[in-house]
Formats: sequence, structure tokens, C-alpha cells
Amino acid sequence: MDVIKVRCPSCKVTMKAKAEYAGRVLKCPGCKTPFIVPKTDGDGLEPPMHVLMKLMDKEAAKKAAEEEEASIPHVEIDETPAIQGPPRPRTLERQNRYMILDSQRMLAYWQAGKGWQAAVGSGGSLAPAKRSADQLPKSGDFRLIEIRMEETESGPRVAGLAIYQLARQYALAKLAGEENAILATITSMSGLLKPQKDALIQAFKTHFLRSAWADSKHVYEYLLGDDYHSSEVSSEHVA
Repeated sequence: MDVIKVRCPSCKVTMKAKAEYAGRVLKCPGCKTPFIVPKTDGDGLEPPMHVLMKLMDKEAAKKAAEEEEASIPHVEIDETPAIQGPPRPRTLERQNRYMILDSQRMLAYWQAGKGWQAAVGSGGSLAPAKRSADQLPKSGDFRLIEIRMEETESGPRVAGLAIYQLARQYALAKLAGEENAILATITSMSGLLKPQKDALIQAFKTHFLRSAWADSKHVYEYLLGDDYHSSEVSSEHVA
């Protein structure tokens, strides 16, 4: 059977597709990003906007059908919360900082008074997200990091982290709107993989004094350790 080796344009995973699928739109089995299968081995191609819109309408219709079915009462009710752990935040806390990461780098940063800033260009310089959101990826494996801050005698310090998984498609488009809008795209609590920890450490080095995060023992140990599952880190423990 003839196959084409194709690499996902979002998460860069390489997979095999039947040669007969060349030119067709498939979804990456890992990150669910849609792509067009090339005619020869290589990167998947980004579908045109009208195809993406059609896929988005199909996903919306599927979600609406699932929500309608879920609204029908059943004899047994599953009361397991959609998000394990603390409830989804409703607003960005002014004393905290927030970052959005993909699998390789920081994509956006929030601080009270400055709003969402998008990391654009090869150097990752920050620019207002309202004017730069179209330069951010449309799909991918995104994490929202809530960086919980506290005031100490020596200045602000990172007291803990809460890590949330965002929707894999079109979540970052919300950064062009009201600053809390991104919170509606949270799908679950999540851990951080090593490349994401490395990206967060690099972002800390760029945007924080070292004493603000390196002196936070449990946060520092978490970022350097092998725990890729915990979704919350505090000055007392990792959960």
C-alpha cells in the first residue's frame, strides 16, 4: 500500500496517510488540527479559510447536538465536574500574571493594566493582542498558566501555578476581544510537558526577576522535575 509521510503543521508529529488521501483534509490524531495531505512526503498544508469555517460549523453542530442530548434527564446523573480540581476562573485576578504556552514557547502574556500582549516575530517581542491576535496560531496544544503572586518583604514572588488546557482550535482569537474572554475556552485542568516547562522557565527569565520565581521552592522544583501531571503548584505542595 502506497503511503505518504506527512507532518502535522501544529504539533509536528509525523504520521502516515494512504496515498489516495492526497489533497484531502484530515485531522491530526494527536492535536486534532485539520490539514491537507500533500501529494508527496512533507508538511501538512493549512486548509483555506472557507474549509476551516465549514469544519468549525460542523463541530459547532456536533457540540449543539451533544448539549441537547445531555440536557435530557436520565435516571442516573454523573455529577463529576467537567474540570477536576479548582473551578474554572471567571475573571483574571489583578494581582496575578497569566501566560499562554504552546508546546514550544510563550504565545501571550497578561498583566493588570497592560492587558493581553501577544509574542510576535522571531524574537518574541510583545505587542497588544487586540492588534496582533491574527499572528497567533489558529490551532494547537495550548496551556493557560495562572501565575499566583504574593507580596513579600523582598518584593513580588510567585506563590503558585494553576494550569489549564484551552480549546485546541480558535482559542487565541479570543485575545482580540474582552480580556476575560479566553477563560471561556478552558476545557480542563492540565499538567505541563517538559518542553512547556522549558518555555515557562524561559518566559520567567524574560519577564520576572529571578528572585520572584527561583526562590519559590516548590514551583522551582516542579519546573525542573519529572512531574508532568500535576495541574496545581503552591508554596506548600504540588497537586
